[in-house]
Amino acid sequence: MTEEDLLLIEKYFEGALTEEQAELFERKRESSAEFSNEVKFQKELLAHTEAHIRKELKDQMLADFRSVDQPG
Repeated sequence: MTEEDLLLIEKYFEGALTEEQAELFERKRESSAEFSNEVKFQKELLAHTEAHIRKELKDQMLADFRSVDQPG
């Protein structure tokens, strides 16, 4: 996996690919198992990271709410 491949994948998840880059991305994903597996891995990693962040924010909001709601 080259640095260029990793940057291409990063731009894909950011929604920042040009039309030409999007075509290259699709060709690589269809023709390279390594590239396709990296895309899947990063997609799962992002999903887990987002879920973790949401849980942390929810927990913090609940803690903040409880501290405001407490008399005294």
